Amino acid sequence: MAGAVAIVVIGAAVTGGVLLRPAAAEPTAAAVADLDPTTVPWYDAVRPLDNAGPRESYELDAGLLGDDAPRISKTIDLVTASEELERSRAMPVTVLPDGALLYASDDGTASTLHLGSVANRQEREVAQVPGLVWAVGLAPDASVAYVSQLDRVTEQDAGVWAIATDGSGQARRVMPPARAGVAHADFSLVAMAAYTASLRLDVSGRMLTRSSCDRDNQPFACTLDVLDLSTGKITRLDDALGAGFIGLEDGLVLTQPTCFGDDPCGPVVVDLASGARQGLPWVTDAADITLAGRSPVVVAVSHADAELSGVAVIDLQAHRTRQLIAERPASIILWHDGSAVLPPGWLHADIDSGDQQVRLAVRVSDGKTVQLPLTPPVEREGVSQNG
Repeated sequence: MAGAVAIVVIGAAVTGGVLLRPAAAEPTAAAVADLDPTTVPWYDAVRPLDNAGPRESYELDAGLLGDDAPRISKTIDLVTASEELERSRAMPVTVLPDGALLYASDDGTASTLHLGSVANRQEREVAQVPGLVWAVGLAPDASVAYVSQLDRVTEQDAGVWAIATDGSGQARRVMPPARAGVAHADFSLVAMAAYTASLRLDVSGRMLTRSSCDRDNQPFACTLDVLDLSTGKITRLDDALGAGFIGLEDGLVLTQPTCFGDDPCGPVVVDLASGARQGLPWVTDAADITLAGRSPVVVAVSHADAELSGVAVIDLQAHRTRQLIAERPASIILWHDGSAVLPPGWLHADIDSGDQQVRLAVRVSDGKTVQLPLTPPVEREGVSQNG
């Protein structure tokens, strides 16, 4: 078990100004390869609906968008935690753009991590962990699984663990618990989750984020911890900054702060190295932070006027905005979910023009679009969309 870990805290106050970072070379479209939509993986992990008793399993389906049926379809054991915690439990599954699949099962005594491939339908057990698995992440080369655990007895946060996937059993804690005491409050609001946690790595696999919220303290408290896996340094964005984590790339965190009153309150970009912060008060719907070539950019829905909607790319180094796609008129939703796991440099956008709905993969560097199926080839009855 790891010893004491120093955590550098970046406070909630948001200041103006720009990020003082050197400009990268001008990106080119060739930096991101063309996309074959038939090879794009997808996954869907949901709980069965069972109002008569505990829910002890979840349904996992995964495949490629070019298929007419899932390549993986199974029921997975997952022990039920306390009712309060279960309301906020997402299914412990993640898929990489190359189709590598990591998921957890639980027989009531231990959790088992499974590593597989969506494309070839193969999988194997790679490790057992003692706690309740609350979230998982996977290194870009699938060599290390990252696991957010709760203690099985006390249901308290047990930190984040790095576990080798080669079957050696090597494991170490890389993040301490988010807070001292997590799950249970003296009273409960039915609509409020007791504890949530999610893990996400940047494209390089060097930075790991843990976004977690609990109501052990009132008001509902959230933190975002960013771990530099090469140095072990943890930077924390607390409460107002950490509550609305959107994405991380190239050492820059994009987050939506908690807003009060009628003042403009758009997303904020935080440079983890310097602590510099740049507000984007004119942005109302930021979807992600990614790379266009070698330049970090924020991608957001734009509303140029009452009739024109589109997707804008905000270059954080050149301090300029360009229109990526435009529709007149249309409703546009930008996604970051399992219905299409796109490679770096591609964006998942749903466009609804009223009489037509289109799901697109959009290359951020040049706006090239590839049409995707509207829904993965899976239908279920009697399931809960909790994951």
